[in-house]
Amino acid sequence: MEKKRIIPGSREDRRMWEMEEADRRRYTPRILPPLPDAILEYYITRDNEREKAKEILAEKMRKREELRIAIQKNGRLTVLSLNLVETAMRAVNIPLTKEIREEWRKNRKMVLSPDTLQTLKIISVRQADIPWYIESGNADYGIVGEDLLVEKEPTVTALARLGEEEISLVIAVSKNSKIRKMRDLNGKIVATSFPNTLKKELARRKIEPKTITVLRGSVETALVTGLADAICDLTKTGETLAANNLRQLETIRDYEPILIGKASGVRGL
Repeated sequence: MEKKRIIPGSREDRRMWEMEEADRRRYTPRILPPLPDAILEYYITRDNEREKAKEILAEKMRKREELRIAIQKNGRLTVLSLNLVETAMRAVNIPLTKEIREEWRKNRKMVLSPDTLQTLKIISVRQADIPWYIESGNADYGIVGEDLLVEKEPTVTALARLGEEEISLVIAVSKNSKIRKMRDLNGKIVATSFPNTLKKELARRKIEPKTITVLRGSVETALVTGLADAICDLTKTGETLAANNLRQLETIRDYEPILIGKASGVRGL
């Protein structure tokens, strides 16, 4: 079996370090080694990027300029997005009442605008539609998963990485599969919701699958039912894979939420 490739500073590298550090705390709490350079660099960069995102929004709020932010209506990025907006408001001393905060959390309205900052409009839409709102000029900024940007390649600018709600795109197979390494995917059927990303990755590695089957959800089912030999799908903890007796073969890449804006020189429709 090929030795698993772990990129220094990657999400998997950091998760392994955190588990090792938890063990060290349990047995030698006063003798903890410093963070590896790659992991330390990641955390420093993450904090800087979050500060950058906050300042981008705060500057507009400070000037009381119109600010339209497109966020995911219901999903893993909703709370993160609202927290970023709230952090920016606090940075410019704009109050956010308990009533407004509760209204935001319920997120029932398509457009939210607090009384304390009526130039701010939070537009709640499907995550897949957020890039269109930016491209068409119907929103100034948006918060989306990096996986969407990589797969769809919309005409927008990535402004800042938010470093939360990370997720990984992985190749997985059944636990009893004879597929042990990436090159074993030659001539096999691979199911995914990310065909463009997968095709580029397999081409880069000179791997030629028999078929790439495109599914729109519950990709794991393709393995469980025998529709595919392998899948390429997103995972946060790996628990769903394990619950379905699936084995992770390799991580293609890690993703995190991104603050996006209009691409330079691109006008709204």
